[in-house]
Amino acid sequence: MTYAVTLNAFSNSGCESSDNVFVEVQPQLNADFSSPNEGCAPYEVQFENFSNGALQYQWNFGDNSPIQSQLNPAHLFENETEDIVVYTVTLTIESYAGCTDTFTFRHFGLS
Repeated sequence: MTYAVTLNAFSNSGCESSDNVFVEVQPQLNADFSSPNEGCAPYEVQFENFSNGALQYQWNFGDNSPIQSQLNPAHLFENETEDIVVYTVTLTIESYAGCTDTFTFRHFGLS
């Protein structure tokens, strides 16, 4: 949406001047996704993306795997320990205008 902003300036001697500037505000982005959040390793998770306004997606699964750019990726989480491992998954979205938003969620893998 574009807004017109007008500045009116007045001097003490009665002179006046004005100038117009147009300000463009991009639509708000909303990064959001869901998935199951617990399972036994190896644990394949299908992510469902509910983001709006995005042109690009960057998924960081928190396990040192490469960043993914699919809309609704699947990812295999491993746990080679005897402890519960918590993975933090982050989705960063970007609009055509370069605006960004990020959503973070934690997932668990069991040994």
